[in-house]
Amino acid sequence: MPTDPKSHRAAPVAHVAHPVSAASNGRLRFAVIGGGAVGLYMAARLGLSGQDVILAVRPGRPLAAVAVDEEGEHALAPEVAVRSVSEPPAPDEAPDVLIAALKAHQLSDALPDLLPWIGPRTQLLLPQNGIPWWYFQGEAGPHNGRAVQAADPGGNLAAALPVARVIGCVVHKSMERLAGHQVRAVRAAGDRFVLGRPGGFAGGVPDPELLAVAEAFSAAGLPPEVTDRLRDAVWDKLLGNAVLNPLSALTRADMASLCGYPPTQALILAAMTEVRNVARAYGAGHGPGADPAARLARSAAVGARGVVRTSMLQDLLAGRPLEVAPLVGAVVELAGLAGVPVPHLETLNAAAGLLSLRLQAEREAQD
Repeated sequence: MPTDPKSHRAAPVAHVAHPVSAASNGRLRFAVIGGGAVGLYMAARLGLSGQDVILAVRPGRPLAAVAVDEEGEHALAPEVAVRSVSEPPAPDEAPDVLIAALKAHQLSDALPDLLPWIGPRTQLLLPQNGIPWWYFQGEAGPHNGRAVQAADPGGNLAAALPVARVIGCVVHKSMERLAGHQVRAVRAAGDRFVLGRPGGFAGGVPDPELLAVAEAFSAAGLPPEVTDRLRDAVWDKLLGNAVLNPLSALTRADMASLCGYPPTQALILAAMTEVRNVARAYGAGHGPGADPAARLARSAAVGARGVVRTSMLQDLLAGRPLEVAPLVGAVVELAGLAGVPVPHLETLNAAAGLLSLRLQAEREAQD
């Protein structure tokens, strides 16, 4: 692989994180599109902290108040205004920050809904799992500008969305959507929301808009970590997601069961090692978060807190198509570009991909 010093494939660089305080009194206008667990949790926490928050839901969805149940603490957030996504604000009332809390495989279909909510200065915060559509946008390597087909078929997202105003968000937090606009969350060591720009920071210094978002997150109890190595953070999360998500869907097992059964422990460690090998081919996967055994131990600790289901298992149980392509297929795609063998991931991708197709066919048959 090349060693262009401008590329994230260069020799490993220490993960740069900027601690953020909650000292700012600034109030931002947030809009959240996506009524899943992550979107509801962010909307509720931001609303409860005094931020101006709109939760935009699809037409016909109930306009219920957002509530969070976290470790037995129940908080209702009537401060969050709920309205239809088909009623975007006027241009002069566009949100400061649009949180597109959608699954990565839903983004392309949601573009017509998203674009009217993006004003000329709106920051687009994307808390998606998996390899993001912007991965090769401005990365200065041999694949610069390439569309990751598993995450952005045809490059539609890269062509339509303002990558310079994208804030990537890697979520380390276990949560599950309940009935209505309710979400149950689990507190665990290492909970954090990693924020950064796809192109890094000019001069190594985070921009004011990003820092303002991080301050708002801190005040809302969404512990932020600001980094100029966003792609490293993506791989750190993928080490678990690319393996635990499809395996949980295929077995219908919760986190404790997956991590406590010796045969699946061995499979998890082998597949996580493949993810780490792909990450290292792209200059990541060298930090402490890239150790498969440590990640397995953290997942087991989270699972021990109660019945914790991965997002893919939650989708399976709800009869929704699975987020296989950006979580697993994209890793396999990048492995092929780098010439890294990933037999365990290829198996998980094929099996979970077929399961998702069956779910889609069953859903269409019922409509």
